[in-house]
Amino acid sequence: MFMITAFVFNIIIFVLFMVVVFIMLFYFSRNKMIEININNKKEFLENIKACFSQLRWHFESETENLITYKYRYSRVSINFNQNKATIIGPKIIVDKLMNLYGKKKFE
Repeated sequence: MFMITAFVFNIIIFVLFMVVVFIMLFYFSRNKMIEININNKKEFLENIKACFSQLRWHFESETENLITYKYRYSRVSINFNQNKATIIGPKIIVDKLMNLYGKKKFE
């Protein structure tokens, strides 16, 4: 009968733990890109700024066509092209942002 020593068992547990950690990091660090049709850029910016403040994200930089928000090591950028806004950032944050934006838009 084959017996597993404590050392080998600990190595197997450690490897399994690392696999789980890498899978979680991959899942949570994926970026998502969405496009939103906007009619009024000023109104869109007001709603988005309110959403970011609720999420406790901080304004980082702004140009005529690009706005960037930052929280620790993550960034979300909003790029404006004609009547569209393209939002790029971590999937979980972009999903939360869209949930908040949808609620703000229809209040």
